Amino acid sequence: MKITDLNGKNVCILGFGREGRATLTALKHFAPNSRITIADRNPISDIDPTIPSQTGPNYVDDLPSYDIIIKSPGVIWQPPPAVAAKVTNATELFLNSLPTGAITIGITGTKGKSSTASLIYHIILSHRSHTYLAGNIGQPMLDLLPNAKPNSVYVLELSSAQLADLTTSPQIAVVTSFFPDHADYHGSLENYFEAKTHIARYQTTNDVIFFNGDSQDCRRLAKLSPGKQLGFSGDSAAHSNIAAARAVATYLGIPDAAIDTAITTAPNLPHRQQSLGIHHGIEWVDDSAATTPQSTLAALSALAGRVDTLIVGGLDRNYDFTELASQIVASKISNLIIFPDTGPDIQRAIESLQPSRSLQYFETSAMTEAVVYAAKHTAEGKICLLSSGAPSYNLYKNFDERGDAFGQAVATLEN
Repeated sequence: MKITDLNGKNVCILGFGREGRATLTALKHFAPNSRITIADRNPISDIDPTIPSQTGPNYVDDLPSYDIIIKSPGVIWQPPPAVAAKVTNATELFLNSLPTGAITIGITGTKGKSSTASLIYHIILSHRSHTYLAGNIGQPMLDLLPNAKPNSVYVLELSSAQLADLTTSPQIAVVTSFFPDHADYHGSLENYFEAKTHIARYQTTNDVIFFNGDSQDCRRLAKLSPGKQLGFSGDSAAHSNIAAARAVATYLGIPDAAIDTAITTAPNLPHRQQSLGIHHGIEWVDDSAATTPQSTLAALSALAGRVDTLIVGGLDRNYDFTELASQIVASKISNLIIFPDTGPDIQRAIESLQPSRSLQYFETSAMTEAVVYAAKHTAEGKICLLSSGAPSYNLYKNFDERGDAFGQAVATLEN
């Protein structure tokens, strides 16, 4: 379905966050005769008062009456069978509405998708104009549709929530990693994996999928694509992201020399093993984007032997911390600062291993307290690493806010 097909239809925008607002703007442009209603659990006060809205706890009750429901990825709602055929999403509308000749590159993965998408975008943009980055990483895709051209390239970071209702796949797909996550949204690991498969399932034989060959689940997912299947590998998370980006760029015909130059000039994304500099003789590293145990494992591997203080803990999603606990012991970390809710779980997992050396624990829910403690106890020349191994939502709006709080607390030390 193209967005122009909605002209004259009775359309409901389900969820009115950033993507829902972009959908409203796109509908006004491409389907000006559509009849639009907005449905959201929260009150809506900053839109044209002539646009009907339904809000509150029963905001999904009237959905069967609409011709089309455009569901935003943040909405947790399972449509009944009689309504499922009416449901689409902004990602699908964007992919189906692009002019012939435009190239779409979709990147997904439990971790690594933002860094990989950003790097792919930077490499391609350094070689050709009319290249755009959108999706889960920031700008809504539909914002780009009015100026879409046949020679444009669209690099799209796709979350599992954006993929869940998708029945169109990008021409070039990239799968960086897969491990358990987002059970609160999808309901089960099987549903989460199924959502991720939609980046591959609906490709054609002319399409291609790049996948992390070191991951059995990524290999299994890639086999669902009817297109060409190309694996990549790296000896660390960062190297894996570079390997994926290099593979895509090479496939697009970008010369090796141009790829190498672009990689060396690519900006680092914030909150992803981001060094905040040396203060009080300690290097402070912000890895707040590490919202799973596997991400913290990757950070400890990348910074092997240099971390003396580790800050962990966050929202409880029933993760298994056994492997992380083992790595913390092996890394010879001296101080573990534990945040609720999962910090104590990580401590118990470590203590169950009965490590032969002492490890100091400090429990807090205040980032300023954590940083002050780290400044006093971290060995000079070593690293204090914020890499929580869990989501931030129990204490912060998102991992960006948590990382910003860490950075502000470190800056306060200097003042």
